[in-house]
Amino acid sequence: MRGQRDQATELVHRLVPGSPPRNRAVAAPPAVRGPAEPPAAALTERERQVAEIAATGKRTREIAAELTLSPRTVDVHLSRIYRKLGVGSRAALARLVAETGLGRPGGQAG
Repeated sequence: MRGQRDQATELVHRLVPGSPPRNRAVAAPPAVRGPAEPPAAALTERERQVAEIAATGKRTREIAAELTLSPRTVDVHLSRIYRKLGVGSRAALARLVAETGLGRPGGQAG
């Protein structure tokens, strides 16, 4: 039982950021980060389209009609967009699109 508990504890320490490992030999190596990925790179083409239209202030039904999708599909896209970009509202999404040019070719704000 104790061995299983120790294994579980070590696994938690590996998976939870900032959690100090009990045994240095188990510690994962530091993550190597490359250049920051632009926000648009995390989105699918359809998510970029939905994000760009939502940032203009259109409602879900209007976005759905423009892209010939169901309103529920638009809502699913929006929830994924929010999660991927770390925003919590359409206003925050609109700011991000305005600052980064998320929907524009090359991601250039303009």
